[in-house]
Amino acid sequence: MDNRRGRTAQTSEARGSVKEAIGKVIGDAHAEAEGAAEKKAAKERRRQRLTREEERRAHAGPRSRS
Repeated sequence: MDNRRGRTAQTSEARGSVKEAIGKVIGDAHAEAEGAAEKKAAKERRRQRLTREEERRAHAGPRSRS
């Protein structure tokens, strides 16, 4: 999650999709491109976060049960 900025990658991805769709509907190539770029950046942030979480789990090893 991206709580420091107040928005999660999933929210940014949805916002980018909406911007892209609005750009297509009104014929604004700039808005469409901006939405596509925002969506792509959000997907990349989510992929990086998932990769970091997988690495943490792999390095943590088995948990001890007390």
